[in-house]
Amino acid sequence: MSAGDSAAAGQRIASGSPRALWRGVASLTLLRFAGDTAVRAPVPFVIFIAASYGALPESAGWFAVALGLSGLVSPLVSVIERRVGARRSIVISTAIFAGGCFALAFAPSFPIALALCVVLGLGRSLIGPQAQAYVADTVPYARRGTVLGVLELAWALAWIVGVPAFGFLIQRAAWWVPFSVIGVISLIGTWATLRFAITRDHARALAAGPTSGGLAAVLRHVPARRVLLSSFCLMIAINLTVVVYAPHLVAQFGLTAERLGVISIVLGVADVVAEGLIIFALDRIGKQRSVLLGLLVMGAGLFGFLAAGLNLLAAMASLFLVFLGFEYAVVSNLPVASEVLPGARTAMMGSLSGVNSIGRTLAALVAIPLYAAIGLSGVLVISLFALALAALAFWSVKLDERPHRIEAYAAD
Repeated sequence: MSAGDSAAAGQRIASGSPRALWRGVASLTLLRFAGDTAVRAPVPFVIFIAASYGALPESAGWFAVALGLSGLVSPLVSVIERRVGARRSIVISTAIFAGGCFALAFAPSFPIALALCVVLGLGRSLIGPQAQAYVADTVPYARRGTVLGVLELAWALAWIVGVPAFGFLIQRAAWWVPFSVIGVISLIGTWATLRFAITRDHARALAAGPTSGGLAAVLRHVPARRVLLSSFCLMIAINLTVVVYAPHLVAQFGLTAERLGVISIVLGVADVVAEGLIIFALDRIGKQRSVLLGLLVMGAGLFGFLAAGLNLLAAMASLFLVFLGFEYAVVSNLPVASEVLPGARTAMMGSLSGVNSIGRTLAALVAIPLYAAIGLSGVLVISLFALALAALAFWSVKLDERPHRIEAYAAD
């Protein structure tokens, strides 16, 4: 694709007034918050959820696997969107997601609860790429980092609000109650999205816009593949850490579910700080430079957690850096991914969500067994190695960000 074609594809839908844009972003953020909370907030509590069914602690990791597994279908979101339209695909996705959330209240066994987590994850995995593509289609690349930073506040809020809420409700009610609340929030978010974001006018403009292909175009594009590889390795690094840090803190310091939720607020603050930096500084610093900076901060945090030992304060400070660096890197990467192949944005963002899901799933699958076999130190060393691979893959992708010349290429 030529630079001119890229610029045209990158601005094919008018954003309308600033007020209309921010209403649309706010509604999508609410919908994303529901989906992100459902897959993120339960992770520190999987050992308690498994125990409620009498399952062994070794089985707890399967709950996190089930939540992330269905994200493998994210690359298909562009196919669904082209067949049924953007508005119907949002409705279908939310119906699947909310249905899974509500049904968990009636799950009679741990395996059925796992299956329902796959169902709700399926619906959630189809929503995220459309939300990101909406911003990329309506906001010029030069300002896209700020708007995507606001959208990604949903991910940060899923931790800082969702984790304490999960801990509180699990302790005082039942493990499935938070999922029912999330289901209600998703319905409200869908109504707002159809009214303010994916409106009929937007859907018609999207359907009439040019496209350079779907998943096949992404797989043929070398820079796109390298962006996906970098993100995959980053997800391995962060999710190995996320899955094992809670059992480690419980074992080392005897934390209850409620105390673990309260302590996790610190990590949620790291996400919010990262989003604030992105909103106010990303477009000034530069997207690609910011990704590498985030990876460096995350690496420093992993080294600190490795050395923290029995010092809870040092462990939490190190985890703060891990979450700060990860969030800054992963959100800084979104504008890059959205512009690396402008004519196939939904397919590219769906592919990004898909490889992220693969990384999360693999990490969740092996994290607890690895922790049991080689301890925290061994797991963190593997995380650091995956992080180094992420930096190496991203380093080889260059994006010419000069005005009217947005073109991605792979460095030799």
